[in-house]
Amino acid sequence: MPVSVSNQAYVFLWSIGSGIAVAFLYDLFRIRRKTVKSHDLLVYVEDILYWIIVAVIMFLTIYISNEGEIRGFLFIGALIGVALYIVLLSKIIMTAFLAVLKGLGKAIYIIYSILIYPFKITAGILSYPLKYFSSLVKKVWKAIKIKTKAGLVKAAIYRKTFKNSRKKLKKKQELMF
Repeated sequence: MPVSVSNQAYVFLWSIGSGIAVAFLYDLFRIRRKTVKSHDLLVYVEDILYWIIVAVIMFLTIYISNEGEIRGFLFIGALIGVALYIVLLSKIIMTAFLAVLKGLGKAIYIIYSILIYPFKITAGILSYPLKYFSSLVKKVWKAIKIKTKAGLVKAAIYRKTFKNSRKKLKKKQELMF
């Protein structure tokens, strides 16, 4: 069955559009990788996910536009779409998205700084009494340790003394009887 030229042009335009979509998706992955550093394992998983999505996009393009018939000009159209996107749009989209994300990051940082500022002031005000109280507790603890150690030494001395005096008392009792 002959296929009309207008139908082939329609299918070719669909394949160019799918090439542009695939290249745009790749830029989204690149933007994510530039903004968030990730482990190599995650990068591998993302790559596999990307190629699965590309396969689905190309399958749907072929299925919807050409009723599932694979033709060479579909792949040529997809490559032309990727090339057009890279030449005409990629740099603009990368720059715009990265600028927007950088601006969002700065805005979030400013909002965070504004929200955390009262807590910083409160912590600064409370730090002086806390430092004084902390040094006071350290001094008291040191004094308790010294007193306890001295008390333990005295208790050991008293125990020895008591033991010795008990022994002497026993000897006296033995001598008396």
